[in-house]
Amino acid sequence: MDDKITFVLNDEAGQHERDTVESEDMKKLTSVVAPIADKYNIQGPALYVVYDDNIQGEDGTVWGGEFLLGDRKHILKIQYTKEPDDSGETLHAVPMHDELDEEEKEPEVAERSGNYIRMGCLQPVQLLGGRDDTKNAQMVLACMMNDAEDRGLIWEDYESDQILDPNLHQTIAIALDAGRDTYISTSLLRLFDAAAAVLGICEENTYPGECAERLVEAAQNAVSKWNDGTFGMAAHQIDVLKNRYPVRMILEKKNGEWIADGPRLIGDLRMAKDGGIPTDELALEFHDAVAEMTVKMCENIVADASGNGIQVNRVVLSGEIFVDDILRERTVKGLQDKGYQVYY
Repeated sequence: MDDKITFVLNDEAGQHERDTVESEDMKKLTSVVAPIADKYNIQGPALYVVYDDNIQGEDGTVWGGEFLLGDRKHILKIQYTKEPDDSGETLHAVPMHDELDEEEKEPEVAERSGNYIRMGCLQPVQLLGGRDDTKNAQMVLACMMNDAEDRGLIWEDYESDQILDPNLHQTIAIALDAGRDTYISTSLLRLFDAAAAVLGICEENTYPGECAERLVEAAQNAVSKWNDGTFGMAAHQIDVLKNRYPVRMILEKKNGEWIADGPRLIGDLRMAKDGGIPTDELALEFHDAVAEMTVKMCENIVADASGNGIQVNRVVLSGEIFVDDILRERTVKGLQDKGYQVYY
């Protein structure tokens, strides 16, 4: 992407006479949304979507696909049902016959508070290499495919296809298991890298954002095909695959946060490519999947906020990935169709 958005740290929040629990890492993240919030003088609760890269998160991971419920002047509080720990104990178990006299366990309720609360993100993925080493999109792809395989989301033997070299797959799997020189990322830009690589569009960023740029160019070509009526008109698509369901992102709620499954999407793209769907059309489907996920994620979070007495009807889109016209326009339209006020 040639166009770049420059973000500046906004210190306005610190000037208000109020208590705050906003951490230094969260301040780094919210500095991305500050220029837009300032531009439109957004006051009160709003939902902030941050699609960027290499932002240090509160949990020590790299953020870049985040959904924040925020209010620059007031502390927000969200209660949520805490899930069981790794012991396997369930909070919703039905007592066995010999336990009927015991008091049934109630779901454990926890609370998060702050000026900005992360309510959703992309699936955290373990990536190999330093957080600043973002040139090798094939490496990112291999890590995401490894994640999808570990969670049983890929049922074909992808070592047998031509997308990932078997030796590379094995080497990366060993390195990830060892946990050396790895980091956890929720960055949407890394998902763009993996999508470009799995579709064979671009496998290396020879300059920052090249894979994303090439993926957008492919999607733009598919938009042209849609406009002239040739999208999905390949012979094999008409005869065999015309009724297939487009690739989409799956959402799941964990400990009060909504998680969008990027590795599953990448695995689905790979299988669709193996099925002969043109790569430019899949590049557009990828954009549609991210845009629809964004809208659905916002709906889910707004519902959760409403359940906590926080009414939200404004959504702020921020981060350099929204330079992508296709993603931005489709996300904005989807949100506006749902009745939200959208700022970017």
